[in-house]
Amino acid sequence: MSKKIFSIIGLILIIIGGLTYYSYANELFIFNNNKLNIEEATQKVENFLTEQLPSSNFTIKEVKEEKGMYRISLSLDDQEMNFYMPLDGSLLFPQSIKITTPKEQDLPTTKKPKVDLFVMSFCPYGNDSEKMMEPVANLLGNKIDLELHYIISATNNNEYCIDEENQYCSLHGAGEVNQNIREICVAKNNPDKLWPFVTAINEQTDAQNVDQDWTEIAQEVGLNTAEIKTCLEKQGPSLLDIEKALIDQKYPVQKPSQHSNQSKIVVQGSPTLVINGMIYDGERSSSGYKEAICSAFEEEPAECEQKLSDANVSSGNCQ
Repeated sequence: MSKKIFSIIGLILIIIGGLTYYSYANELFIFNNNKLNIEEATQKVENFLTEQLPSSNFTIKEVKEEKGMYRISLSLDDQEMNFYMPLDGSLLFPQSIKITTPKEQDLPTTKKPKVDLFVMSFCPYGNDSEKMMEPVANLLGNKIDLELHYIISATNNNEYCIDEENQYCSLHGAGEVNQNIREICVAKNNPDKLWPFVTAINEQTDAQNVDQDWTEIAQEVGLNTAEIKTCLEKQGPSLLDIEKALIDQKYPVQKPSQHSNQSKIVVQGSPTLVINGMIYDGERSSSGYKEAICSAFEEEPAECEQKLSDANVSSGNCQ
């Protein structure tokens, strides 16, 4: 379980399971008939979070009076959350807790399905999904709008980053970030060479040696290495900003039961497949991908009748 999820569950359990605690925890919340001002309310919440979740990072973004209570908007380990508190500061509780499971949804349909596969360039599970997606891309061609996207994060460890501020980082190191950019550049400037390049990189390199070995591979598949280097050096951060914006937005999911009964989530791991703006939750295989994408056409093309191999089925992810 990730630190983020642990912190969120921990906070909610503390709040739900320990409401009676506040009646005698005078140093945190004092039950009385006096209205706290916003500064006092903010301080009490800060004290509570600091004491109860000392290893978590939190930021109180806003405390606002709303409907006779204070609404507290905060970020807990990068997860946005809202809580409510009476004006006297006597309780703290979640905005709402859903007790019904959101229903499963069909993928939206369009004339030309938009298909976005989010990966890390050296995540083995992401590489498996790329391998499974390639025959689907070859089969459906320009009848779909297929793009590879890359998961970028910030961290405190500069070994995983390409910038001094540690904003452009990836799980498998700086080499992975650089390769993410190279693949974006190839997709942008030489899209017909993308899959051969990605496949060769996956088979012949890893995050530790790719910075030394990628040029020979690029040349073998007919790419201009100088063009890729220029793209990386001059456009790298701006291209990664686009990727970060895409992974930070929330997408509806097909099967909320697979996502802690959440109906919308951000991209959380490599691989994540988004079809027409919805996260796909079915089988991870070439045939599974093909069937899902074909179901997203308003009118299926003849290519959808063709069978693809189920030889490889993958599970797992990099987070």
